[in-house]
Amino acid sequence: MKKSRIIGYHSPDIDFESFNPKSYDDFAFVLQLFVGIEGEKGEECFDVFVCTPKWIEHNYSKQTIIIGLHTLIVQEYNFEKIIAALEELFCTRGKTWEEISNRIGYFGKSEMDYNQWVNYKKSIRCGILDK
Repeated sequence: MKKSRIIGYHSPDIDFESFNPKSYDDFAFVLQLFVGIEGEKGEECFDVFVCTPKWIEHNYSKQTIIIGLHTLIVQEYNFEKIIAALEELFCTRGKTWEEISNRIGYFGKSEMDYNQWVNYKKSIRCGILDK
């Protein structure tokens, strides 16, 4: 059995060391996780949209349908708790990388799936549909 591990993190939206949201319960950012197999070279990037319920309420109308795909909804900003939750979700076992990638693909948008999302005709950001 192979086991996945998170090799690194990055955000195009924030700097982890200096990020201090104006409100700890009203923020959002994209977090990219680099995931590979223990003992093997290579990694794949998965995007997770991290936000709070208050941020959703302030940024989307009541008519918006929120699917939650590739989205982690947290009550407040606590980076250690966010990372711990993602470690639990993304560190899993499987017979092949494809099996592992398919499993964790529910939690993060794979770089391999990017074209599918870009070509989708509706406005989507990590599972949020504006109608």
